[in-house]
Amino acid sequence: MEKANKDEQATEALLAAENGSQERLACNIMFEKVIELMIGVLIIAWLGTQYGRLIRQRLLANKQKKSGNGGEE
Repeated sequence: MEKANKDEQATEALLAAENGSQERLACNIMFEKVIELMIGVLIIAWLGTQYGRLIRQRLLANKQKKSGNGGEE
């Protein structure tokens, strides 16, 4: 009878440890996904600023072109 109780306790302890490691694994995976998402958002934000800079340069160049002609068109 005592051996059965010890076996049950050992099994319960093993399952608890396994559940704990699964929870840690799930947390690690979730953490990695959050980091990937943050990096993706950062890259998209950087690309947006670069595109905005390009558009601004084009607008300024067109403005200078028009003012440089003196309205001769």
